[in-house]
Amino acid sequence: MRIFFRSLPLVLVLGLGPLAACGGSDTDGSGGSGASTSSQSSSGGAGGTGGDGGSAGTGGDGGSGGNGGDGGSGGGSAEVPPELTFTDPPVDNLADGVKFAEAVPYGDDPRQVMDVFLPESSAPTGAIFFFHGGGFVGGSRTSAYSGNASALRRVTSEGVAFITVDYRLLQAAGVETEGVIKSLRDAQRSLQFVRRWAGVFNVDPARVAVYGSSAGAGTSLWLAYHDDMAVAGGADRIAQESSRPRAAAALATQSTYDVMRWAPDVFASTYPYVSNELLLGQAALRQMVVQFYGLDGALVDNANALRAALETPELVAYRADVDMLDLLSADDPGTFVNNTGANNAPVDPGFDLLHHPLHARTLLERAGAVGADFDADIPAFNVDSPTTAMDFLLDQVAQ
Repeated sequence: MRIFFRSLPLVLVLGLGPLAACGGSDTDGSGGSGASTSSQSSSGGAGGTGGDGGSAGTGGDGGSGGNGGDGGSGGGSAEVPPELTFTDPPVDNLADGVKFAEAVPYGDDPRQVMDVFLPESSAPTGAIFFFHGGGFVGGSRTSAYSGNASALRRVTSEGVAFITVDYRLLQAAGVETEGVIKSLRDAQRSLQFVRRWAGVFNVDPARVAVYGSSAGAGTSLWLAYHDDMAVAGGADRIAQESSRPRAAAALATQSTYDVMRWAPDVFASTYPYVSNELLLGQAALRQMVVQFYGLDGALVDNANALRAALETPELVAYRADVDMLDLLSADDPGTFVNNTGANNAPVDPGFDLLHHPLHARTLLERAGAVGADFDADIPAFNVDSPTTAMDFLLDQVAQ
């Protein structure tokens, strides 16, 4: 897709749509941004999740509630333990004793399912969650099996559970009404669900880490940086579980899901001509923003009205709730970020708005400013790490 910034031709690596290239098939945690997406297309629906609460997980400091229901008989109940039906895994050469359960529901919507790989162990194990890419409009949990599935094999061979998660996707711009928070809350719910039923999964709820590529990367950072969204008391016992992972890794990530910060806080210091006025002057970017926040489809054709809508108190609060840059603080779990793309200028054919290394560098600078535990591999800016994402995660969930 070619987008023109005034007289300057700007090529954005956006695949078939504004968000489509926010995918990525690199799941091994060893680098590489990945740009391919699954063939699975967007879905809608606001299916709820049932449940009502349980054992404590890791720490946090308060926050907003999850997307729980009342613990009925639907998928993801907090009162009825999930039934794990073990079958042949989709990946061969796994360690002896690894069991596979497919499409375990953590909610009522068909997209609210996870595939679970459980190592043989007499004691509770750590767990690593994988959230797929696809720009919140596509992708599938099965992307964890692409390539040689090295992450899955390695994690389970080291006695750690591997859980790959589907979540609800965004519908078309003008049809979608909830926006990206829907997908993020599903990721939150999946983690809380496993903690609620830690005994069923033989998982230590305090030894849970998350990672993903692109959309899944940003999702992982959001879980790590957001204040704990556990809700004390109430009927929903799943929502009482901690939403905070012990650690997170992000491959080809975005720095924030407040897209109004991308121009001034991510790109403008290096490329001063990039502004919100310039970005919102592009129809494709307006469509992305409308879809991303679940706004009125008529705003796609009216940049001024869209900008005004984004500055309403409701949208300012929404943007703040998904602003990983602002949420990042010294008491957050440790994170590892890996953006391997080139530092291409917006006028260069290889410019990638969504996965640009400036996203990772901006996170690194913010982490340094607040004193957060942060490691990064950003070759374009000569930022090298002696470890890899998967080494980092496995170290974090070790005994």
